[in-house]
Amino acid sequence: VVAEAVKDLKWTKDSDELKIIFIAGNEPFDQGNIDYRNSCKDAISQGIIINTIFCGDYDEGVQTFWKNGADISDGKYMNIDQNQEIVHVDAPQDEELIELGNKLNKTYIAFGYYGDDYKKRQEEQDVNAGNQAPEVLVERTVTKGSGQYKNESWDLVDADKEGTVNVEDLEEEQLPEEMKNMTVEERKAYVEEKAKERGNIQKRINELSEERRKYIADKLADGEDHTLDAAMLKVIREQAVDKNYSFE
Repeated sequence: VVAEAVKDLKWTKDSDELKIIFIAGNEPFDQGNIDYRNSCKDAISQGIIINTIFCGDYDEGVQTFWKNGADISDGKYMNIDQNQEIVHVDAPQDEELIELGNKLNKTYIAFGYYGDDYKKRQEEQDVNAGNQAPEVLVERTVTKGSGQYKNESWDLVDADKEGTVNVEDLEEEQLPEEMKNMTVEERKAYVEEKAKERGNIQKRINELSEERRKYIADKLADGEDHTLDAAMLKVIREQAVDKNYSFE
C-alpha cells in the first residue's frame, strides 16, 4: 500500500509542503510481498511521512511492526479502539438548526407533474434522518443550507434561480394549489418572496453551523478521545506545526 501510494499519487516536490500517508488496520504490517521497510524509507526520502494506526492493543501493534513502520519514516504510531463509536457532542445550536430545517422545507415550491412526489420524498428523508439520530438530521439541515443543495427539477425557487423555468410559461396544472389562481405578477412575487425567505434561513443555518463546528471542536479538545478521527487530527496538527504551519 505504501509503495503504491508513493508511486501512483501526485506528490508536490516542494519540501516545505506537508506530505502525509495514514495507514490503519489490524493485520501484521509486514504482510505482503514488498518489504515495508524499503517502501517506508523510499517515502521519507521524498519527504512523505508515514503514520500508522493499529486497530487493537498497543503492544500487539508494536509486535506486528506497525510502530516500526512509523519509526523508520518519521511518522507517529498510534492505536485506537476500533469498537469505540465516533463521539457525538450535543451542541447548543442543534435545536435551532432542526427548527430551521423545518422552516426551510416550507420555502420549496413543488411544480410540474412529479413535483409533489419529490417534495414528499424530501420530507421523508428528513424523517428518516431524524429517526437515525438527532445529529444526523442536524447534518442534513446543514447540507440543505449550503449552496450545493439544489432541486431545480422540481422546486420553482431553484428553477427560477437557475433560469431553467419561466414562471409565466407554466400551465396552471403544473403549479401547486396555492398558486393556481394567481396572476403572472403574483406568481413572480410569490417565488421571489420564498427565495428571499430561503436565503435568510440558509444564511442563519450557515452561521449556526460554523458556531456548532467550533463548539464541538473545543469540546473534543477538552476530552480524551481515542477514535480514528481524533487520532488523525492530533497527529496532523503536530506534524503541520513541525512544518511551520500555524492554526488560529
